[in-house]
Amino acid sequence: ELSRERSAVKDMRTQAKNQSHAKEKAHEIISGSIKRTNELIKYLNKQIKKVEKDIETAVKSNPELKEKLDKITTIKGVGLQTAVMIIAETNAFEGIENRRQLTSYVGLDVKENQSGKKAGRASISKHGNKYVRKGLYMPALSCKKHDKKFKDLYERVCERHGWKIKKVGIVAVMRKILHIIYALWKNGTE
Repeated sequence: ELSRERSAVKDMRTQAKNQSHAKEKAHEIISGSIKRTNELIKYLNKQIKKVEKDIETAVKSNPELKEKLDKITTIKGVGLQTAVMIIAETNAFEGIENRRQLTSYVGLDVKENQSGKKAGRASISKHGNKYVRKGLYMPALSCKKHDKKFKDLYERVCERHGWKIKKVGIVAVMRKILHIIYALWKNGTE
């Protein structure tokens, strides 16, 4: 619940930031409106910090959960908030028996677009949990930048696709991070 609340408040903050930017670039600038929007952004930032603090408190109150999350956060680019969100959204991987099932649950599985002789472009299905996909995007960018193994994976996938669609490489990194988190959670190893 806290993870979803954090996501919702962050979405509200993004919306307020976009409104503030639009108001600043408008033909007629109304300073009072901009001031109120900026105050809303400050308020939402405080709310995000409070929710994150509540999440940290909940994790600290459960030593077994904290131990497992500490092992997951050893992945470069994956922080506590991301790890908590993935564990919360997958219900601690309950009912998930293998990586393929997890990939499908999250919506990162490949969907072929073809009918008869027509063969379209393949893409991810997006039929799964949007919160996990959304939560894995920024860690994937960070991992591909700071971790050699993830960078190699990203470059290998992009090279296979001719460097035309670089997001395919990001999705591959997202899947790899998800699979590693699943393995660390199930095995309890670093």
